[in-house]
Amino acid sequence: QSISGAFAAKRVTATAREIAATLVADNRGWFHGFVESTGQKFGFIRVSNVDRLFFGAHQVDHPMTIRDLRSGDAVEFRLGRNRQGLVACHVRKTLAFRGI
Repeated sequence: QSISGAFAAKRVTATAREIAATLVADNRGWFHGFVESTGQKFGFIRVSNVDRLFFGAHQVDHPMTIRDLRSGDAVEFRLGRNRQGLVACHVRKTLAFRGI
């Protein structure tokens, strides 16, 4: 199922559950993937051949900003829940990529 337009909270939750069930976090609790695309306020991480995960600009580690991320960059990310109970993806750049 392709993702278009607004990224529905229901889809974020389903994707996050699938990631948690199929990927293994490293010994620090981070998952790994590649930046697929970024905008001014949001971006997507490619985590498998079929799934990608949405993240917002405010969920990128400081002092780096979303504008520092480029397509193809290796990143690591944690999954959590924000105040509204929706799945949140916290992202930071990494030099080491571990296969998914």
